[in-house]
Amino acid sequence: MEGKIYKHLLISYYAAFLLFFAVFFVCFSIVKSHPFDFTQNVRIALQSVGIMYVLASVPFALWYFHRTTLKIKEMDDMLKAKKYENTALIRIFLIAFGVMLNVTFYCFLQDKSMFYCAVIAALAFIFCKPQKNKIVQDLSDDVEKNEE
Repeated sequence: MEGKIYKHLLISYYAAFLLFFAVFFVCFSIVKSHPFDFTQNVRIALQSVGIMYVLASVPFALWYFHRTTLKIKEMDDMLKAKKYENTALIRIFLIAFGVMLNVTFYCFLQDKSMFYCAVIAALAFIFCKPQKNKIVQDLSDDVEKNEE
């Protein structure tokens, strides 16, 4: 069961990783052929959206995944595996969307702060990479709480 979850999450992880580059190249080619010029108000609004999304989604995605993995310890094995996989996919999607959003904004706005936000989200994306040992540990019935 853990092997199947691991394989599915790993495929999703690398698919999102490849999608980063696809988004960058598509946006870059669009901007190269048709340059965009946004007003200052639109630029500020888009920058704010990109920054606020990363600031909200990265901690939320990591916190939600951690909280859910602690809660699923008492569930049935099949339900536990499905809930774990769905939560891991949500975490991957939330953080990957932040990278793609800020890469898109970087290409269209040509603003370095959007590039830095994309890098921050990409660094958080590294923590989403599935690891077989971690999946086995999270799905095991051994409840080890080191909370104080």
